[in-house]
Amino acid sequence: MKLYEDFMNEYFSLAPLSATYIGINDYNDKLINYYEDNEIIKYKKFLKKYISLVNQKLKLSNTEKNKHYLNVLKYRLKMDLEGYQYNFHYLPIDSLHNTILNWVEHCSGKSYIPLKTIKDFKNFLSRMRVYLESIDSIINRMKDGIKNKITQPKKVMKKVLVDLENVLKNKDYLLQDNLLNEYNSVNVNDLKNDYNLVIKKLFPLQIKKLSNFIKNTYLKNCHDGFGLLAFKNGKEMYNYLVRYHTTLKNPNIPEIHNLGITEVKRIEENINQLFIKYKKIYPNLINPKNMKNDMKDIKDIKVREKLFYKDENDVLKSFRKLQTQIDKTVLPKYFNINDKINTKYKIKRIPKFKEKNKGGAYYQRSSYDIKRLGTFYINMGKIDQIYKCNSYSLSIHEGNPGHHFQTSYSNDMKNPLFISFYEDETAYVEGWGLYAEYLGRQYLLSEEKEKGLLKEEQVYDLFGSYNMEMLRALRLVIDTGIHYYGWDFKKSFDYMKKYSELGEKEMENEIYRYSLNPGQALAYKIGELKFKKMKEEAIKKNQNIKNFHHNILKYGSRPLWML
Repeated sequence: MKLYEDFMNEYFSLAPLSATYIGINDYNDKLINYYEDNEIIKYKKFLKKYISLVNQKLKLSNTEKNKHYLNVLKYRLKMDLEGYQYNFHYLPIDSLHNTILNWVEHCSGKSYIPLKTIKDFKNFLSRMRVYLESIDSIINRMKDGIKNKITQPKKVMKKVLVDLENVLKNKDYLLQDNLLNEYNSVNVNDLKNDYNLVIKKLFPLQIKKLSNFIKNTYLKNCHDGFGLLAFKNGKEMYNYLVRYHTTLKNPNIPEIHNLGITEVKRIEENINQLFIKYKKIYPNLINPKNMKNDMKDIKDIKVREKLFYKDENDVLKSFRKLQTQIDKTVLPKYFNINDKINTKYKIKRIPKFKEKNKGGAYYQRSSYDIKRLGTFYINMGKIDQIYKCNSYSLSIHEGNPGHHFQTSYSNDMKNPLFISFYEDETAYVEGWGLYAEYLGRQYLLSEEKEKGLLKEEQVYDLFGSYNMEMLRALRLVIDTGIHYYGWDFKKSFDYMKKYSELGEKEMENEIYRYSLNPGQALAYKIGELKFKKMKEEAIKKNQNIKNFHHNILKYGSRPLWML
């Protein structure tokens, strides 16, 4: 439909970095300073314009498929527009959302922005000049936040300062291999001069300027709270974000909190029963719950080798082996696989300068034309605290049949571009990722039923699956605890430590993530439970499981109430 093409073209003109991200290179020399009032006004007008156009098309649309697409687009536009009521742009930087680190990655030549030709470098330097101006705008938005008493917690901004200081100290923004030396063009010297000025001189100066502002002005105005209740309208802000991430129209937050408590107890019982059963069969089986998170104190080499990875190569080798194994077992059992579906993805470590405040892993989707494969990034900042047993479920969640498979399936079904590349519904995307883990667990339980018992390594995989599910149940309790009931860091940490087998640093990163991305962590369990309920209903109707999954995936992400 022409409306979808017009929408995406106009969207890319307002968000050219998004175009580059998905592999459309027509905007590679463009960047918008998203922090300026005039750009915010322009973007809101764009949203309102297309809400009106979509409403007109809905009156004329004569197919269910088109109505579906139009309703998804309308929903996203309206949710996007509503967000501006809460002045989130007064909080432009924190330890989880730090655009400086993103641009450091771009400068290093290791991101999705191409830096292979002289033209690439010229385009990039053009963008960098705009980004340098954006840093001034970030400071201005923070000043607006001070005036309106919407600022970050002190502890969070101290973490940001450490990140900025490390970037300046380590010069992570420099190309590790100076690609410019590979060119012998007439213009290469001018390009090198530009590179030296913009990247080597002006970028660190702007980082230092931001760092000094935070240190000398912003910190004094930061609050000592933890979560949205530090703000006058914190509960209203949270209600919006819960709706945004879960797609629930009228979320009952106390019910979500209590659902989490119920799920935690159920999963804990599953874990206990697993080890009661298999400890009799495998006497040397280790229950990580009994280690009480004192991983660094484990001296027994055999125990450490059974539970944890040795080094980066060990991690990557293991996950690549899992990738192959899952593609041969779990995937064909539950899905119709054909050559149209792109199941290939890369596995890499998270850039070192991002490790400190990032979670255990994340997925970066492929370009729309699959010239750049999707990538599963693993945080190796604390290799000695990465449980091997969690790897099976983590691989499923980020790769196949989780995020990579879901986004690839949607793209390969030739859905309109906006379905995958303008916003999405967290509850669908992350709910699917957790549901995929559930399918991996079901595969193990079916193996147990068929063969009578699991191999020892499969017992650890099953424990890891329950452990990862426990983390998502804990999120229901802690996210609502922070932003609705006023939990502080200590209460959140103590609750997580009681039930989770994560390392202490990973738990800290998780809890700060919930505090800085309110509502997002709820989406996993909310979405997964919806998919599980639908699966049960499909089985009652004798529906083929592979066809059921096809129907869930074929139109891509959407609000849960549209499934």
